[in-house]
Amino acid sequence: MERLPDEDSDYVQRKKRFGENFVPTKKPPSFLRLVLRASNDTTLIILLVAAIFSLGLSFYHDPNPDGEDHSSAWIEGAAILASVLVVVIVTAFNDWR
Repeated sequence: MERLPDEDSDYVQRKKRFGENFVPTKKPPSFLRLVLRASNDTTLIILLVAAIFSLGLSFYHDPNPDGEDHSSAWIEGAAILASVLVVVIVTAFNDWR
């Protein structure tokens, strides 16, 4: 029957010299890092540009009004921005879990 290693054994000497034999755990990325990673998608970037462009045009008032009411034109751009925000947050939350 084999005995457990004592203080002078090869095992104990190697453990003292090299330390424990394990893989250290990596710190998980922060939620902000996951949001930035999720927002780095080509489709979402195109949608963000389109939303900003749409919002910019919605606040432009034509000097020759044709009688139409454009007071709710900003809703399209805001809806695109809200959609992109929801997709980014849900993706980041799923990656975080």
